[in-house]
Order: sequence, then C-alpha cells, then structure tokens
Amino acid sequence: MLILYENEFCPVLISDVEPASETEEELVSRVITIMEEHTDWTKFDLARELKWSENKVQLFIKKHALPYQLQRGKQKVLNPEDVMAFMADHPDMSLSKLAAHFGVATSNMLSYMKTHGIMKGGLLVKKVIGKHPSGRSVVIQKGESEKRYIYETFLGTGEATTWQTARDAARRTSFTEAEKQQGLDKGNWNWRAFD
Repeated sequence: MLILYENEFCPVLISDVEPASETEEELVSRVITIMEEHTDWTKFDLARELKWSENKVQLFIKKHALPYQLQRGKQKVLNPEDVMAFMADHPDMSLSKLAAHFGVATSNMLSYMKTHGIMKGGLLVKKVIGKHPSGRSVVIQKGESEKRYIYETFLGTGEATTWQTARDAARRTSFTEAEKQQGLDKGNWNWRAFD
C-alpha cells in the first residue's frame, strides 16, 4: 500500500505504512515526558530516541507548541584518546554511527577528527603531504608537543595548534600574492596522511 503524505514543506512518499499504534495525543504526551526526563537533550538526541529525523522533531515541536527548552552551555567534550581507542576497535564503523555513539552530530564529528588529526581506524595523523594541481606541495608534521603542527611550503615554514589550521595556513602561504592574482592557486589540493 502506498500513501502520499504531504506537509507544508514537501510531499513524502511512504510505502507499506502500518496503522499507528498510538493516537496523536498519546504521542504528544510521550514526547513531552521524554523532554521532561531529559532536559539537557538536544533535538538530535530526541530524534535518535524517537527514531525520527531532526527535521521531523522540529516540525512536531512547532506543530504542537511543545515546551522545548534546551539548557544551553553544556557542550559535549570529547577526549581524543577515547575517540581513537573506540575507532581502533571499530575501524569499519561509518562516520554517522561513530557520531551517534559519541552523541554528537555527524558534521561535528568530522570537524573534530579534522581538528585533532584523527584518521579512520583511530590512527593519529603524524605526517600529511598535500599536492596542488599546479605542482606545488606542502608537508605538515605533528610536532613533539601535543598541540604543535609544523608545516613546510614552497615559500617557507610555520606552525599551528591544530592539524586543520596548519593545513589552511599551508595552503594560504603556498603562493605569492602575484601568483594568487594570476589564479595559480585555484584548484583542489589532494592530501595523503601517514600515521
């Protein structure tokens, strides 16, 4: 059986829909109960609990004018050693499942891994080589201290506190201003990481 369900944003095709096991009022009551029991949960957490998308949670809260008030300021803090250990034990886990395990959004997990130089499999980036289509290349290496990444470009060297900032700085400083005005810096860099 196919049913076309439409809301104010877009139509959604749902196949093999089973009859609802709870009424709309019961569902609202259940969502309110969950929100009251977990006042620090984000919409991402609610969506995971209800097995909905974050968008569906947002629309449901708005439609029923639910008293959703997230207590802000409690940012999730991840320990790089914990992330690397878990990833080493689960090397084939997808990024979205990894993010769900740690209770963060997939985009935040990806950003966190880039910032801390963590590769798939839980390996820490120790050396990265970037090559530009123009032939220019950069080398970024992890320094001896925890928060030190040293980069070497065609024009010189520098250092940064995270892998991502070192990579960005190396890209920016690989070409002179005159070369940038000529458009020689255009093109995507290819990166290869070594543990």
